[in-house]
Amino acid sequence: MPHSTHQTPPAPRRGPFTASRGGKAARAASLTALKLALAQLQSRLGPARHADLRLPLAQLAHQCADIEHALAQQQRALAVSCASLQSLLDLLRLADSTPLSSRQLFSLLYPLHQHFAQCQRQLEALR
Repeated sequence: MPHSTHQTPPAPRRGPFTASRGGKAARAASLTALKLALAQLQSRLGPARHADLRLPLAQLAHQCADIEHALAQQQRALAVSCASLQSLLDLLRLADSTPLSSRQLFSLLYPLHQHFAQCQRQLEALR
């Protein structure tokens, strides 16, 4: 009797590409700390004292809000991508006994690749 080395991986409870909450908490803490520091700086500016700093601080606060918004959008987009990838992995695990052609695999993976590439371009635009 031939020995098969191919094993089907066990079904994960959580997908291997599910985002961890640690990264989100660290990002939120960093943005919160930045917003707090900006608010403290703005509150220390008197009516005439350091008036030349008001505009740059306001612009910095606005950019902080823009970054926070863009990161939240990308987090949602990546969550959708991760869910799609998990569905694809589940489909491939269930289709273990059915060989898929490279064209079929390509048609399953290409839309996901496009979505990840779009997220990457949008995140790079934050630089």
